[in-house]
Amino acid sequence: MTDSLGSAEKNRKSLTLRACNIGVRTAHIIATCILVGGHYFAVAPDLLLPWLYATVASGAILILIEAYPGWRWHREARGCMVLTKIGVMCLVIWLWEYRVIWLLTVIVIGSIGSHMPRQYRYFQVIPWRRID
Repeated sequence: MTDSLGSAEKNRKSLTLRACNIGVRTAHIIATCILVGGHYFAVAPDLLLPWLYATVASGAILILIEAYPGWRWHREARGCMVLTKIGVMCLVIWLWEYRVIWLLTVIVIGSIGSHMPRQYRYFQVIPWRRID
């Protein structure tokens, strides 16, 4: 009896985490779209600042949600792609006049990472130890 109750609790937590993931991911996509669109259409930077904060905050929350179960996420292809996106985003600071192309590059990396087959998304790019 305990196993079925424990299993039900685990499923409930899993569904809650999944719902949070979907909600935060949706907010992240919306904030990113507004931010990139604003840069594309040359909106004043002060009007885009809240969307930058929303994009960064929702992205950080997504990283925590994705990394939660085992913290090996950053060594898998999906995590490496997110870390690459963060690196490309940092280029905007130094290459401001090319920010639109860099931001679009981030969207392309994210789209590829989100839609590639599971076997590639979860591929361990950086192994900590040899696995036989």
